[in-house]
Amino acid sequence: PEKAIEEMFRVLKPNGYLLIGTINKDSAWGEMYLSKEFQKNSVFKYANFKTVEDMKSYKKDHFVDIKECLFIPPTIEEEYISMEKERELSKEGKRGGFICALWKK
Repeated sequence: PEKAIEEMFRVLKPNGYLLIGTINKDSAWGEMYLSKEFQKNSVFKYANFKTVEDMKSYKKDHFVDIKECLFIPPTIEEEYISMEKERELSKEGKRGGFICALWKK
């Protein structure tokens, strides 16, 4: 990913922003996508997921912020999925299933 980020920065306008979103490797969603059972017939078997720490380590001098979301685990029953549940779980200290990182050139 370092080469890809370098290229994105190369073509980014001065003072432009780069926003990258990815599945969080250190989350219940990351665990599911990385499981051998899930990867058998999935495009995600080719994916290289990153952690919050990984994302923060790229282009440190340009790093602005990082946020997590999707705290509802993939195993939850559909009837329990709601924004209220998402907010509740976000306060429990677990990692979000999706992360968005922002850099400024």
